[in-house]
Amino acid sequence: ILWQLFHYIALQQEGTLSETQTVQDQYEAYKRANDLFKEAVMSQYQEGDIVWVHDYHLMLLPGLLKDEVPNMKVGWFLHTPFPSSEIFRTL
Repeated sequence: ILWQLFHYIALQQEGTLSETQTVQDQYEAYKRANDLFKEAVMSQYQEGDIVWVHDYHLMLLPGLLKDEVPNMKVGWFLHTPFPSSEIFRTL
């Protein structure tokens, strides 16, 4: 879903992305992937570290990390322009 939005391809309106996965299924998988990255970062993080997160694949990760360690220094880089409101609202 996010790849489409960040590359200006409108979402299909019928609500399923394939024969087996709905939009909600894909979002749950996305959240789980971000949570797994959070667990990996937290297993290595030491106070004072700076964590750099790259791209839309991990957009949830900075917030998840800050929930764990509010004063953690987290940077986030997005390699594509943020989608216009016309595209983003389809999410």
